[in-house]
Amino acid sequence: MLLTLGLLTLAPFATTAAQQERTSGDETAATPSIPLQSNETVKRPAKGQTLASRFGLAFTTATLGLGADVVFRAADPVNVRIGFSTFHYGQNGTQDGVAYHGVLSLQSMRALVDLYPFSHGFHVSPGLLFHNANRVTARAAPPTGQVLSTGDQTYISDPNNPIVGSAKSHVHSVAPMLMVGFGNLAPRKGHFTYSVDAGVVYQGPPQSSFNLAGGACDPSGQFCASIADAIDVQGAVQSARRDLDNGVSFMRYYPLFSVSFGYHF
Repeated sequence: MLLTLGLLTLAPFATTAAQQERTSGDETAATPSIPLQSNETVKRPAKGQTLASRFGLAFTTATLGLGADVVFRAADPVNVRIGFSTFHYGQNGTQDGVAYHGVLSLQSMRALVDLYPFSHGFHVSPGLLFHNANRVTARAAPPTGQVLSTGDQTYISDPNNPIVGSAKSHVHSVAPMLMVGFGNLAPRKGHFTYSVDAGVVYQGPPQSSFNLAGGACDPSGQFCASIADAIDVQGAVQSARRDLDNGVSFMRYYPLFSVSFGYHF
């Protein structure tokens, strides 16, 4: 009798334990096994491009002079270039027996947009020259005692007020330009870069001035007067100014050619 009562008392606990065992077994069966791959390669995300990687610096040799450019890749097919050039060349010469010193001075800044219509390095680059100080200047001072002539008149420079001549020819301070070329100074890959370009800049017709100051005397040196009052001399000045305009007419449509080597950050 006592054994029967003990079995009846343990029966609910046994049933509960069996149910828990079945539930644990079902959960184990429902959970899929995940195989471990010890040789699996972990892929890291690609490193994004920084702002500095869009910039480049180039040194340029061109018909505008020697200079440098800062380049920014605004988009994959578009670069923006900002740069400057400078060059000075002087030469001594003689005109009608009068010695002079002439100087070609090139100094300008530029802004260009490089457009890449194809996948390779060919590009079209419209832009502007600004702070354009390209000019030609000359200065002359006839030696005292040297006989000069203008038309039928002959004279010498006044020893007490020597003749001094100056000439200057300049162009527009802002000028449109267009270039085509090959190369990329701010590519997506690589550090050492280049670009070769050719084109033209329209600087407008040169504006020239020619001035004479001082005094002139007859060959004997007895009669002297200001050269500003000599009609024949002033006519020669205007003729010289026109000759200067013709001589620097090449600056109106100035040819461009440049070679640039740079570093892309």
